[in-house]
Amino acid sequence: MSALRYKTRAGSAPQGKPRVYFCCHPEDFSLWFEPLSKELLELWDCALWYAEGDPWGDADEEDFADSLAQMQLFVIPISEAFLHEENYARVKEFPLAMERHIPVLPILVNSGLASDFNRICGNIQFLDRTSTDVTEIPYREKLKSFLSSVLVTEELTQKVRAAFDAYVFLSYRKKDRKYAQELMRLIHENEFCRDIAIWYDEFLTPGEDFNTSIQEALQKSQLFALAVTPNLVNEKNYVMDIEYPMARQAGKEILAAELRPTDRSLLEQYYADIPRCVDSRDPASLSSSLAESLRDIAIRENDSSPEHLLFIGLAYLGGIDVEVDPARGVELITDAAEDGLPEAMDKLVSLYRTGDGVPLDQDRALLWQDRLVGVREDSFREKGVGGEALLDSLRQLAELCLECQQYPRAAEACQKLRSELDSMAERLDRETARMNTLWYHDKMGTIWREQGLLVQARAEFQTHKQAAAQYWEETGTADALYLLMHSCSQLGQLSLTEGNLEQAQAHYRKAMELAELADRQLCSVLSMSRRLVVEMEYGYVLLRQKNLACALDTYEGLLPLARRLAEDGSARTMEMLSQCCQCLSDLYSDLGQHQKALDCERQSLSIARQLADQAPSLHNLRRLLGDEIRWGDLLFRLNPPGSSLPPEILEHYTISLSLAQQLVKRTGSPWSWLGLAQVRDRISRFYGAAGDEQKEFDFLTQAVQAAEQAAGSSGGIEAKRALSGYLSRLALLSRENQNEEQERSYRKKSFQLDQEIAEETQAMEDQVAIARDHLAMSVWAQDRGDGKAAMDHLRQAVQLCEKAVELEPSVTQYRRALADCYVAMGRLYLEKGDAKSARLYQQKGLELEESLQKEDTSHLSRWSLAAKYQEQGDSFCSQGDWSKAWPYYQRYLQIYEALAEEEPEKDHLQRLRSAWIHCCTSAMRYGYYRQAKEFAFRACSAGQQAFALDQDSIAAYDSLLYSYRCIVELCLLQKELDQADHYAGVCCRMAKRIPQLFPHIHTYGGSTLWEYAGTRIQLVMQIYIERAQDLTGEEEYDLAVDVYEGAIRCAEAFLELFPGNREGRHRLALLHWRCANIWPDGYLPYYLKKARKLWEELAQEFPDDTEYAHNVDVIQNILDS
Repeated sequence: MSALRYKTRAGSAPQGKPRVYFCCHPEDFSLWFEPLSKELLELWDCALWYAEGDPWGDADEEDFADSLAQMQLFVIPISEAFLHEENYARVKEFPLAMERHIPVLPILVNSGLASDFNRICGNIQFLDRTSTDVTEIPYREKLKSFLSSVLVTEELTQKVRAAFDAYVFLSYRKKDRKYAQELMRLIHENEFCRDIAIWYDEFLTPGEDFNTSIQEALQKSQLFALAVTPNLVNEKNYVMDIEYPMARQAGKEILAAELRPTDRSLLEQYYADIPRCVDSRDPASLSSSLAESLRDIAIRENDSSPEHLLFIGLAYLGGIDVEVDPARGVELITDAAEDGLPEAMDKLVSLYRTGDGVPLDQDRALLWQDRLVGVREDSFREKGVGGEALLDSLRQLAELCLECQQYPRAAEACQKLRSELDSMAERLDRETARMNTLWYHDKMGTIWREQGLLVQARAEFQTHKQAAAQYWEETGTADALYLLMHSCSQLGQLSLTEGNLEQAQAHYRKAMELAELADRQLCSVLSMSRRLVVEMEYGYVLLRQKNLACALDTYEGLLPLARRLAEDGSARTMEMLSQCCQCLSDLYSDLGQHQKALDCERQSLSIARQLADQAPSLHNLRRLLGDEIRWGDLLFRLNPPGSSLPPEILEHYTISLSLAQQLVKRTGSPWSWLGLAQVRDRISRFYGAAGDEQKEFDFLTQAVQAAEQAAGSSGGIEAKRALSGYLSRLALLSRENQNEEQERSYRKKSFQLDQEIAEETQAMEDQVAIARDHLAMSVWAQDRGDGKAAMDHLRQAVQLCEKAVELEPSVTQYRRALADCYVAMGRLYLEKGDAKSARLYQQKGLELEESLQKEDTSHLSRWSLAAKYQEQGDSFCSQGDWSKAWPYYQRYLQIYEALAEEEPEKDHLQRLRSAWIHCCTSAMRYGYYRQAKEFAFRACSAGQQAFALDQDSIAAYDSLLYSYRCIVELCLLQKELDQADHYAGVCCRMAKRIPQLFPHIHTYGGSTLWEYAGTRIQLVMQIYIERAQDLTGEEEYDLAVDVYEGAIRCAEAFLELFPGNREGRHRLALLHWRCANIWPDGYLPYYLKKARKLWEELAQEFPDDTEYAHNVDVIQNILDS
């Protein structure tokens, strides 16, 4: 096997140094080992290991893999060869590191490889050595930061080594590594050996420096432990020639442990004076021999002082001169903590809080933080020192309680800190007192806000802001500037929670100004991070205001900075990148750019999963829950209404449901209940789209119950808003189920809740929510014929929206809500027959929407504007004035045409098709058949393009089929029968192809695909029948016969799809009978005979149905007369 070799600073011995493995494509070693090893060793005193040749090419590759498993870090130069050629570094070593959870540091050494690396190796953070971006954090700085985050410092290592009682020198053949590790474990199973370190060669290769290291290690070792296997005697080896003779010469006690049966005579031949071997399979014998060999140490008890226990525990945690044993390490540190050592308690808090070496357990972290506070409090009371340490412990306790959403406990810790501050007033320096006071107001504000106590929260944040402003005025320091910026951000967040969007925007704008000032002064990674956070918060306000164009500009501008900062791999910067991607995903989704939305959310979800895997804290799990829900939402939106939903959507929602239930069980906090409500709402929507009305209603009812639990336990505004939304949905479902009483009940509850929220917050956003309630109640009253109530509700909605626009004119969604109210008012006046008032309000809505579109050119804004033009066109059209309606319809169409031309995607094309069809039906309704047919052809063209882009969508296909049916109807209305027959044939052929085109879809519209295809043919047939009846009434009998012939051909096409179908044959017979009966003064024998033949066949097949035989008799009597 190719031996592992190493490189260290100045050729020093590698023992005790952090172990780093250099892993690369074989061709890259000569190019990159020297420059990268130079950079690494300059920054960190480590041992850089590498393998010459192919280390995976012989029978010892298992041992080699075991050696790699002991590394603390893999460094991999990422080149084109590494990514695109088969090599053991990528195929074996990189996966081994990932499987064993060994940190990996990929370094891009060729430019332009970032996307290929993430595609091939996964979403792993890397360093780009080739970057020339001067605004980016320097590569060397990022490299040093990464190394410090994963490698143990020399200072800590020295303190741990000083705690050991003695050393045992472990000698073994390299191929016996697994047996040597077994011997280490057996030694440390003896309690008296707990504090004994084991020196072993750490898979070194022989050499001059190594011999010196062996001598130094033997000198400080009390025992030479020899791992005995046949490999010691079957060939010449280093143990035989160097290590064993050195031990004898140094007069060391030798313990020979037989790990595999070995020929004693050969041992005595090659290893002079070797003592009797201890059988490793006899633990008692091994323990006795160890006690005898280490009698000077074994006769005394281990040092059990708390400090000693802590350092030995750290040794087992980090594998410093002992095998890695997290369980034993934590046990020893826990013993030290139980003995009252604050440093041990602090370490346990850190371990349980992060899940480093132990399962993450925030409750246990809280328990130890509580005890740490008690110990430091007692110490301060007794000795009068350690006040700052006590304050620090109280701050950490409050932070932990906040993480665990235990807000009363967090408040209690904060109040205790405030009390201690008051008692220490004369002992603390001014700076310490000020910083703790600022921290107190900030955290108390956060605690009140999270519990929904917004008035108290605002008071604390305002106090914090005043103190921070005074600090900034007095000192002008960067810390003071940051605290003032943070105050503005907190007030902005509070205003968002209250629904005061314009106020939130003002606070965040101020925070941005301060962040930019700090960044210009410092130009540091920290200042850039803070600026990024504030600007993302500002972008979120724009998103809430529905100012999508400005929000998109903001987030797209921030994404490169977020990605650069996240290259350090820290949880904080990764979370910022995830949040940026989330908001961009929301924006792209609202704008109909679904692929971009998916790409952004995919990255956000990947980060959320990575962070939750690394540290499954409540915070990370909450973020993961949000991303899982959002991914399901995006997949849901990609499926047009009526299409078959892929099971992947429900799978994601089910994962989310399980996660939400875990969070509720773990904390029972209002936020956890709110998360559960959100998932249940999504599952309800899924079943609604899938046509399962009962499950839709059941899951929504469960969502209401969870939201009620959240609102009841916290009284929080967000919980109440969510509950109101779910109650509104229940009202809509009740309306669809024609349960008027239930609808009234849910709508009343939702309305009352919105009023309660608005009264509490006094926020315009909540006033506008009431306006939307009035709008919905107006529709409800209209449906019941109560025009007066409908008008009263609408007037109140208009008043509320007009007031919101007057007070906060910059908020886009308020102006859009007002435009919607104006249009609804116009619609209501139109129904009352007041066309003049109707057009007045519709024009006001249109003008307001036009002004919005100038500021916001997003898809959502343009769709909204198009809808207003459509409403105005419909208004004129309802009065029969096509000449005035057409200019509005024209503008309505132009908007959708422009969108489809700019982005010829399926969604835009489908919207354009729908717009042409709307104009078509309007024109047809009022007799403008020529224009209507032109519109129908344009709809077909857009539909064909949409289906070409989405050939798996039956909804797109069905929409196209509907457009062709419109052409058939219009041709018949214009008495263009040949053209009508042609397009009817197109419709029938398209319908018959449905089962073959969509084999992956089993049902659609509540029917099997074959049944659905049959109904599409029947719809065409019905168009012919109704037109034939009209022509008969107009006494155009010859033309009516020709149209009935078209209906007959459709009925025959149906029977081609369903041969022998009883109802289809009966329907065809009826069509022949009707055709025979068209002329008022006689029958057409040809059709009578066709009908008679069909009914005769049915009578023979179904003799129990006497109607068929009766029909035959009637026809026969007519023919005989």
